[in-house]
Amino acid sequence: MSERESLFIPTFIYIEFIQLYKDKLGFSESTMKSMFNACDADKDGKIDIREFASLISICASGSLEQKLAFLFAIFDDDQNGQLDIDELNNICSSIINIGKHGGKSDTEIHECISQLKQADINGDGKVSIDEWIIFGTKNPIILSLLSGVHK
Repeated sequence: MSERESLFIPTFIYIEFIQLYKDKLGFSESTMKSMFNACDADKDGKIDIREFASLISICASGSLEQKLAFLFAIFDDDQNGQLDIDELNNICSSIINIGKHGGKSDTEIHECISQLKQADINGDGKVSIDEWIIFGTKNPIILSLLSGVHK
């Protein structure tokens, strides 16, 4: 794409992305940063309309596994392919925020968090992508949160 063509493609920088979507999505700022980074495929510090369309496409028509993999990428702050305790705590915070926004009871939210702590199937203290997908496909709250975007 030429420089001239790129002038006509709408883009978001991080601060614009946060201002537009943080309150609507209910995620913490660190989760929003991870989401922005996951969308920024070319790592230029901006999300263009094509990168944003990819996010929408995954959310609208991707398989459950694709959506779970995308969520994993959002929460894997250091992009090492595993969720550590801090990243799992960010997920718990997001589950609480989103669950309360979505009318989930405290009991349901705490049950989800309790189950999340058991997602580490091999007991190494981290959750791999495979463990995350197994957890996500069996967890009612995760499935409920994705129900609006799951075919």
